[in-house]
Amino acid sequence: MYHILLIDDNSFFSATFAGLLQRAGYRVSLAPDNREGKGLHRRDPAHLVIMSIYLEEGNGQAYLEDLRETFATTPVIALLRESAKGELFYPLLLKELGNRRVFFKPFRTEEVLDAIYEELAPPAREAGW
Repeated sequence: MYHILLIDDNSFFSATFAGLLQRAGYRVSLAPDNREGKGLHRRDPAHLVIMSIYLEEGNGQAYLEDLRETFATTPVIALLRESAKGELFYPLLLKELGNRRVFFKPFRTEEVLDAIYEELAPPAREAGW
């Protein structure tokens, strides 16, 4: 079973999205901030990290840089607030830091689930499974 670490300071969003991911068959760990996310990921490394870049406590960009140093191959899906759509800086920076996927809240659940599937099972997807 794939393990996903979800880092977001909105507890309602986190609980709702985690429930959806669990129903889709994933094991999910929740962290409200970067500090707790780092600790969880070190104790129980996730196959994928989904994280909000704008957190009240901590900077998502700094966490992402740290994650790249420690767990260079862990795929990350970044979540940005809708108001950041006009800011080209963040999506470009996130891609530079190794993010292959960036979604703006609110997002279409199906699109994020497809991205998760593609990140966790690229060989199976390429084989047409």
